[in-house]
Amino acid sequence: MLKLLLNEVLQPLVFPLYCVSFWTLVGLLLWSIWKATRDGVARLRRMHQIPCDRCVFFTNNHHLKCTVHPSKAMSEEAIGCRDFQPHEDATSTPKRCSQTSARSRIPDKRTKNKFPFFTR
Repeated sequence: MLKLLLNEVLQPLVFPLYCVSFWTLVGLLLWSIWKATRDGVARLRRMHQIPCDRCVFFTNNHHLKCTVHPSKAMSEEAIGCRDFQPHEDATSTPKRCSQTSARSRIPDKRTKNKFPFFTR
């Protein structure tokens, strides 16, 4: 009787149950990856709104990051800071390596033997 129940009733149901549970797990995995990616991008966009690194009062020192608001510096509280004053060069684009002159990469003959004790 038990063998008949296993072979006739449960056996045809096992494979569809496995398929449904497998695709449910795959769907949940993809949904969680999508949700984590979406939340991460939203957080990243929010963090890029922090203006501290472009401010005059930002010291780039881990002991005192900002001279005006040290507790708010480099946090989400700094978004919309009333004391924000941009650097004069904050609007200009930084130079890339290809834009620098080749002359600056060639060592000067006068400084070649500046430290003779480091020669080979």
